[in-house]
Formats: sequence, structure tokens, C-alpha cells
Amino acid sequence: MEEATGEDQKGEEEIIEEAMRLMDIGTAESERKALALVRSASPTKELELLILVMDKSENEIVEATATVMLAQFARKNPESTDKCVKILCDRLSSDEYDLGIRSAAATGLGELKHEGSFEALRRAFYEDTEWAVQYAVLAALGNLRSTKALPLLIDALGSNISMLVQRSINSLGELRDPSAIPHLLQLVGKLDVVVEQSLAQALGSFTSYPKVVTVLKEMANSENPLTCFAAEEALQSAEVAQDPDKAQNGTTSDTPAMNYTIRELLERSFEQAQPPSRADRTLPLVHKEAVAEFQRMSPARQAEYKALCEHLKDGTIEDERAIAAIRLRSFPRGLKEEAVSQAGALNDPSQRVRASVLNLISHSPTVLASVLLGDPDQNVRSSACSALVECGEMEAGVLATIVAFQNDTHWIVRVSAAIALGSYAVNDKRAYDVLRESLCLKDGVPFTEGLRAPDALAVQCHAITSLGFVGNLEAIPLLDMMSRSSEAKVRLRTAAALGFLVDSQSLVILSRLVEDEDEEVVDNAVASRARLLEEGGAELLVILCSNDHVLAAVFPWVEYAGDCRIGGPGCVNSWDGQVSNNATD
Repeated sequence: MEEATGEDQKGEEEIIEEAMRLMDIGTAESERKALALVRSASPTKELELLILVMDKSENEIVEATATVMLAQFARKNPESTDKCVKILCDRLSSDEYDLGIRSAAATGLGELKHEGSFEALRRAFYEDTEWAVQYAVLAALGNLRSTKALPLLIDALGSNISMLVQRSINSLGELRDPSAIPHLLQLVGKLDVVVEQSLAQALGSFTSYPKVVTVLKEMANSENPLTCFAAEEALQSAEVAQDPDKAQNGTTSDTPAMNYTIRELLERSFEQAQPPSRADRTLPLVHKEAVAEFQRMSPARQAEYKALCEHLKDGTIEDERAIAAIRLRSFPRGLKEEAVSQAGALNDPSQRVRASVLNLISHSPTVLASVLLGDPDQNVRSSACSALVECGEMEAGVLATIVAFQNDTHWIVRVSAAIALGSYAVNDKRAYDVLRESLCLKDGVPFTEGLRAPDALAVQCHAITSLGFVGNLEAIPLLDMMSRSSEAKVRLRTAAALGFLVDSQSLVILSRLVEDEDEEVVDNAVASRARLLEEGGAELLVILCSNDHVLAAVFPWVEYAGDCRIGGPGCVNSWDGQVSNNATD
């Protein structure tokens, strides 16, 4: 560990003094500034600063952040590992610290993967009464990769808290000890849909065992799409591991994400919302490109492609056709589009098959736009939005998404359209206009024409988030109004969105939201305010210093100190606490 010398040492002593001064102020903002000083210190002083913040902080978020940073420090400076592990173990084991800090300590120990931390983690799991701490412990034990954790992880499978069962399943999968197989297999068919997906993923670590492969094949036929897709991916990964030639011409980085994400499945209802008709849709043929790609493949890979194309076109059950679509994702673009075109899969009678093939045509925005505006099933239309995001900002995709956001009869499609607009319509005035128009309050509650109140709330929450990503500062007065909504979810999304709109008025609104009665709103407001001050830098500070009203709203803790305040000579004037005499430069 290098030591600072000479002038550097003098500068570092000033950093320590400044950190102590900020910690003595005692506000969350000043403590965050003290923690930010860690970045400019040498390793020796960095450790000293982290311990200072951890010992003196009265803010759980700041202290928990410093706790995780301590583990990150130890990873960069292995000679300090033993000392840092002891500090983390002490914090994990003591009721003196809040659950957020104990959870952060467990997370840090998992990051370090230090064998000496096992006993502290084991005791915390059995003795701590907070499930959030137990969850962090189970995750840390998965990172340790120690077989000593096996009995504890198996015990956790019997918890009546599904989050702990899910985390234990994940950790057993990471541990890869075959002793866990019987215990995992006993859970098949007994779990909720999300935990069952984790079980399929964990069993994917044991596909060298025939019994596991048999069970995964059964799970691949599950009526639950989460389970089905997770099991199919596990089986496909096993095939690639056994025969690397199966991965030729297709890499994991080229494979699109599943259409059925957890967000989509948990938020959607399966009530059919039928537009009047569906036009016949066909893909422009890419035959020449597909032929060239086909000829570059090995004979085994060519045979696999032909078989999958046959299954996609002529499979007698929808599962067979849907699984063929999933497996085709590992092939080059031209072959994927050719397979969809030749099978006529966009007109398949099964909504599941139609949704599954959309990622195969993610480079065809015009066709995807047609699906978005014409398919009779809301799940397929929602998946089309997700696929359009992969296309990027294409005119056809943007226009179709705007139309769907304004007019679709099902709320889940409007939610997906809002997310898509925030993803690829950055700085697009049209996207801003339609998102803005959707944000209406009726008696303080979100209201959208044609949707019930709960569905309108979901749509507006995602529209608020996307307004932040679109980045139009004209949205700030509207977000000011939304920040006063009686719905905590609306205020929470507003606090997050303001973090992307760099303007002094955003800071003023956030400074009100940090006093909100809802803790999650407060956390989002604090994080957004820090982001703004970091992104806006000196420009925002100049605006603040020129407006006492705004300054007082954003920094209520600022007081005169001699002739110094923010912007004064020799005073702290930047958000991370650096000392400067040139605040207005």
C-alpha cells in the first residue's frame, strides 16, 4: 500500500480534516460529501476515511454505502483484507447496527469470498431475526462457493419466506455440489412461478446428471412461461457445453433477451383485448444472405437448423414450435429471419409462438410495427414493443410505439410502449408530447381515458420514468405537479425521473421530496439530487449561488462561516466536497 509523502501528505491531512468537519455537521448531505472524499485519497487514507464515516455516520444509507465500499477497497488492496473482514464480521454480528448496515456487511463479505467469514455468516443466518439480513447472508454464501454452506442452504429451502427459498436455490446452483440435487428435485411443482424459474436455472448447473435433464425436459413443458423458458435455456446451455459446435455462428452476446421478462409476466393480465382484425404479415425475404450464412456452417449445425425450421413450421403442438423459435435465436440474423418467413410464424394461431419469434426479427422494425398495431393478443403486442427497443430509434418503430401508447386497449401494451419510448426516443419531441399528455390527475389520483384506476396508475408510473429518460426540461413543471400526487408510487417515480433533468428547479422539487412521508420516495429523491449535483457540476452551482431562494431550498444546512458560504472564497462549493477558490469559474 503506497503512502503519500511531502505535499501530497499535507493535502491528504486537509482531506481528513474536511471529512471530519462534514461528518460533524451531521446531515445526510454532508455525510455523503464526506464519503465522496474517499475517491481523492491514497489507499492508507481511503481506509481511514471509510472507517471514519462508518463510525460517525447517523444515516443508514450513507453508513451502508461505506460498508460496501470497505469490501471494494479490500478487493483492490488484498493486504488489508483480514482487517476489513473483521470489521465487516463485527458489523454483521452486532444488533447495534440497523438491518441495512448488517445486510451491507453480509454483501461485502460475499464480495470478498474470504473463508474466514463463514462462521459470522452462519451465525447471522440463524440468529438474526430480519429476513433481509438472512437474504444477504444466503447470497454471500453462494459467492463463497464453500461446501460448508451446504447444510445451511438446504435448511433455508424450508423457510416460509419465498424470497429466502429463492435465494437459497440460487446459491445452491452457484455452489454446484451434487449433494443438493435431491433437495432441489423435491421442490419441483411446489413453488410459486418466480421461485420455480430460479429452480430451473439452478438445476441447469447439474445437467450432467440424467435425472436432472429428465426433470428439466418436463419443466420445459410447463404452462408457466417463466419456468418453461428457464428450463429450455438450461437444456440448451447443456447441449452447447457438450457440443461446442452448436454455438458456432451464434454467441451469447448476440442472443436477444427473452420476450417474457419478469416485469412483463408479473404485470400483465391474460384477458384478451381484441383489435378488430389482423392483417397478414410476411417478412421481406433475405434468401441470398441466409444462403451464404447457411453455407458457412458445419454439416451438424446445418442439420440442426433444418430440423428447427421444420419444427417451427410444422410442429403439432405449440410448445414444439415455441421451443424451436427459442433455439433458433443462436443462429445468424439472416437465417433467423428466413426461418420466420418460411414458417409463416407471425400468423401462427398460438400467441405464445408469435411472441417467441419476435426476437428473431429484431432487425425488421417495419414488420414489428405491424405486429404492434395489428396482433389480436396483448401479450404479443407487448413483446413487439420489447423487440422494437432492440432495433433502436427507427422512424417506423417510434411512430408505431406512439400510436400504441395512445390508443391500445390494454394497459400492459401501453406500459411496454412507455418503456420503449423512454429507451429509444431520447430527445424526441413527439415522444415527450405523448408522454406529457398521458399524465393527468383526477382528485390527485392518476387518470387515463379508457383504463381503470389501477391500470392507469401503472401506465402513468412508467410514463413518468420515461419522461426522465427522454430528457426534455419542459417536463419539470408537470413533474412538480406529479410530485404532489396522493399516490406514493407516482411520487417515487417522479423523484427518480427528476434525477435525469439537470436543472435547478429539479433540485428544488427533490428537496421537498426528501421530506416525503414515504421512505422509498425519500431514498429516490436523495439519489436523484446527488446525481444532479454530479451531472450538473459547476454550472448548477453557479445557478444555485445566484439565487438565494433556490440555494436555501436545496441546501437548508448551509450557513455563513466568516465570509464564506457556497461560492465564497476558500469554501466547499462542489457537491463532492472538494475545496476551491473558483466557484464561479
